[in-house]
Amino acid sequence: LLPSEGEEIAAEANRLLAEGKTAEAEQTFRHAIEIDPRADAARLGLSSILAQRGDVDGALALLDAIGPGSLRQD
Repeated sequence: LLPSEGEEIAAEANRLLAEGKTAEAEQTFRHAIEIDPRADAARLGLSSILAQRGDVDGALALLDAIGPGSLRQD
């Protein structure tokens, strides 16, 4: 399977985050979720940023929206 557009955007956000560009990564994760509500990798990445910022409720809300087993890579 090819990655969805949201997954590709989430991958770019992860690259930005790895480069220390947290604000840009956050915007990119949010964009990925906006165009692909099933982009669970984006929800995971954004939840990490929110948790680090101290927004635990926001992070948990994003994690609650991730379906069971959706991030598994067998």
